[in-house]
Amino acid sequence: MVSVFSVVKILVGGRLIIKRAFFINLDRGAKAVHVVEFDTATGSTRTLFSENAEPYLRLGPADVPLFLPLQKTNELIWYSERSGYGHLYLYDLNTGLQSKVITKGEWLVRNVLYFDAEQRELLIQTAGRDENISPYYRDICKVNIDSGELTELAFRLL
Repeated sequence: MVSVFSVVKILVGGRLIIKRAFFINLDRGAKAVHVVEFDTATGSTRTLFSENAEPYLRLGPADVPLFLPLQKTNELIWYSERSGYGHLYLYDLNTGLQSKVITKGEWLVRNVLYFDAEQRELLIQTAGRDENISPYYRDICKVNIDSGELTELAFRLL
């Protein structure tokens, strides 16, 4: 499976030129995923980062890929279960390096509902944060992608 998720565009003499594109390459068997940069001028590709998992890799809750490219800052919000729980990570698309762990703990990010680029905050849906409440219940939280500060906003049943 290959998905294009972001392109870097520049305007030259009134003409739009696509400089580079990024795509996700999920290996057969879903045991490895690679985030790849494609240089449109040279045709070359560069793997920015890869992730492996056994018995298979999930790119998001309910097997729906969860990633959010931030074109203005050339960053990527990436979902991973590498900690044993589904959480969000911030990557630099210039270097391919992880710059922040956005969420962490023994609970799951279930969905990204909204991103406020100016405040650099996400509205996310979470599950399993309170052991006294059914793990199927979901709440809505705000999280700052730079500090990881999480604020519960609303609680609701799925």
